[in-house]
Amino acid sequence: MGQFRNFIKTLKGMGLNSIEAMDLISKNEYFYNIAHYKKVVNKNQFGGNPKKKIIKFNKKKYTFYKTIDDDRIIYTLNSQNKDIHDCIIIYIDKEYNTAYIETIGNNKGCVIISIVEKGGGNKLVRMALKLIKKIKNKYNIKYIYLTDNANKTFFDDKNVGYNIKLSNLTFFSRGSTYYEKHGFVPIDVDINGKVRISKSSINEYYEEKNILLKPLSELKIDFNKIIKNINVKHNELIDNIIKNKNNKKLKNVSINTFLKYYINKKEYIPIIDILLKNIIRKNKIMIPKMWGMSL
Repeated sequence: MGQFRNFIKTLKGMGLNSIEAMDLISKNEYFYNIAHYKKVVNKNQFGGNPKKKIIKFNKKKYTFYKTIDDDRIIYTLNSQNKDIHDCIIIYIDKEYNTAYIETIGNNKGCVIISIVEKGGGNKLVRMALKLIKKIKNKYNIKYIYLTDNANKTFFDDKNVGYNIKLSNLTFFSRGSTYYEKHGFVPIDVDINGKVRISKSSINEYYEEKNILLKPLSELKIDFNKIIKNINVKHNELIDNIIKNKNNKKLKNVSINTFLKYYINKKEYIPIIDILLKNIIRKNKIMIPKMWGMSL
């Protein structure tokens, strides 16, 4: 068992489940380095000269660097700018024949040099899928999977940035999460990274979507908790939501319909993000974190 699996097993022994362990590794730089690197010579290099894999996407060539760890093969697309984080990192598990998309970034230079391109995250997902499908026969890849940590920065009228959990926003406004539109479905992943796509997990998720049809009046919302975490500017919005929640004329308006109006106004996005997290927690909504597809 390689370094990555051993570290997952260690975190599991500390009380985390596999999803929590992988989520911790992806978000915490210290744990990320322990899990992924034996000795970092240069960024994404494990010694020696990495091989290259060039793919053409949108009439432009992109270079992925290939390195080999004990138990997996790593493909990395670096930013075109110096000192910028990685754009795509993909791990090929040679034992389970899976491709894990560990990183999908949209930093400066990932798609266009020097700027963050609008819609660049979507392009990077499509680029990662194109690479994996191109090498699937070579490594006999059966599944692609990832952890949904997608975030997006919204700017208010004063150009202040707010980092928003994108899966929550798209789930409530569009009825699906960020990666669904790319063909991903909820999956089960064991401690070793073995992927299983089960109909029961998919069906459970679609049942969760019934929350979108529920009237706002029927949802549990802890407004006191929300008010403690917002600024004065957004108090009026919360007061309006409370009034609408208790308005008999709007009793049958679904949460999906109600939120669409506010989601389209960028100045409300930060408070909507807090509201959605509260709704998810109070109503015990389970939006999957692990997504995958079979090849």
